Amino acid sequence: MRRGNRIACVVLVLLALLLGGCARESTVEPIEPATVKPIAGTDYNEITLTDLGYQNLGIQTAAVREESVAATAGATPRRRLVIPMTALVFNAEGNPYVYTSPAAKTYVRAPLEIAEYRGTDVILASGPKPGTQVVTVGDPALLGIEYGVGE
Repeated sequence: MRRGNRIACVVLVLLALLLGGCARESTVEPIEPATVKPIAGTDYNEITLTDLGYQNLGIQTAAVREESVAATAGATPRRRLVIPMTALVFNAEGNPYVYTSPAAKTYVRAPLEIAEYRGTDVILASGPKPGTQVVTVGDPALLGIEYGVGE
């Protein structure tokens, strides 16, 4: 009886291997995580993530803050922009940027000028307006999508 079971097992394994070789090649197209559209008149693109792309990247944002800097006696206090350091991305030339989020699941790279680093924050000399949402988690992936890395 044991010998019969072994033979049956061997026959089943051989059939599975033979039938497995007859499988057709998949014709399912991969789902793109985003669409990238050039913004007319600029060197920037608008990235719109699909629901699946958004879920997989785990994008998180924070608002650009504005804070007062105490002035010397009699002078008007200055205002400066502050972002989390995790919002910074750098292009191939080393220029700093942030990804802003003008609409749900939509992202646009924005240039900025760094004045100084302070702990986990970056003080900007220029950049997006206060209240603008900037990406703090997932921004390197957005840079890769924008430049076509991994295609």
